[in-house]
Amino acid sequence: MDLSVSEHQPSEKTLRRGWVYWGERLVNAYNPQRASGRWEYLKSLVMALCWWCLLNTLAMALADWEEGISDAAIIWIGHYPLPLLVNLILFYTIAATIRRLHDMGWPGAGALLLCLPDTWFFLVPLALLWPSAPTVAFPRVTSEPLL
Repeated sequence: MDLSVSEHQPSEKTLRRGWVYWGERLVNAYNPQRASGRWEYLKSLVMALCWWCLLNTLAMALADWEEGISDAAIIWIGHYPLPLLVNLILFYTIAATIRRLHDMGWPGAGALLLCLPDTWFFLVPLALLWPSAPTVAFPRVTSEPLL
C-alpha cells in the first residue's frame, strides 16, 4: 500500500473545522447567555496561554532577526502592537473569569483582581476548583403585558 504525502496532509475541511473551533472558543468567552463550567474555563485559560506563548515567541524571533529588521522597528513593535496584544489577551482572560464567577454564583467584579499581579495564584485555582451554582429557572408568565 503506497501512501503518498498528500494523504497525510490535513484537508481543507479539517483546517476549516480548526478555525471554527478557535473562533467558538473566542466568542464563547464573551457570551453571557452560556454557562461556563470548570472545563470550559480551563480551555479558555489554555487558549489565552497559547496565544501569549505564540506572541512572545514571535517577538523574540523578531528581536533575534538582526539582519532582517531594524532596531527602530523592534522598538516600535515593543511600544505599540505588543502591549496592545498582551492587553487583549488579559481582557479575554478577565472576560472568561467573569463568566466563571457568575456561573459560581458570585459577582463578576472580582475578575478585575486579575489586573493585580499576585491574585492570579488565588483566583484562578479557586475558579477551577469551586463547583458551579445550581441553575435557577424563572418561569415566564406570557399572559401579562411587558409594559
